[in-house]
Amino acid sequence: MKQTLATAITLLIAWQGIYAQESPTQVNLVVVSGEGTLTKTGSRVSEPPRVRVEDQDHKPLIGVAVVFTLPSGGAGGEFDKGAKTLTVTTDENGVAAARGLRLNDTPGRFEILVNVAYRGLTANTAITQFSTAPNGAVTHTQHNGSTKWIIIGLVAGAAGAGAAVAASHGSGSSNGGPGGGGTISLSVGSATVTHP
Repeated sequence: MKQTLATAITLLIAWQGIYAQESPTQVNLVVVSGEGTLTKTGSRVSEPPRVRVEDQDHKPLIGVAVVFTLPSGGAGGEFDKGAKTLTVTTDENGVAAARGLRLNDTPGRFEILVNVAYRGLTANTAITQFSTAPNGAVTHTQHNGSTKWIIIGLVAGAAGAGAAVAASHGSGSSNGGPGGGGTISLSVGSATVTHP
């Protein structure tokens, strides 16, 4: 009886030592896909945002709950059934994918917040995405108190318009006269092409 009890205690101590070694001392979140994705408003995101959960040695952590949270207003969207949050468990590679994301009708920049809590350790990150109006129009958005412009297809269109204006005035002259010094200017943020 004493020998059986001593063996059980020895096995318990050994098991606790192994368990302690397997417990991570750090949890890391690595964005696998979705950063910088551009999708038209009202559409389903074709490539779901994915993150990998790793320990301090960059080994995948399996079966960890990952919470994806969308903005409550402005540009963004919803997961299935209108949910703003989605909880996904990591697979055998430590990866969690936020499937079923459909954007709303507001164009702009938005962040998907990602949080993890595992064995007393936490980690978080954000995945930045963009939504554009179906016509590819320039959209204005506010972030962290600074104004930013998202330009979709404007530079190429304005450059093409500028080339057409230059071609209509002949080679070697941009103001119609020989040896003229006029210039064509393209304004970022508008589709206006001006000629002196």
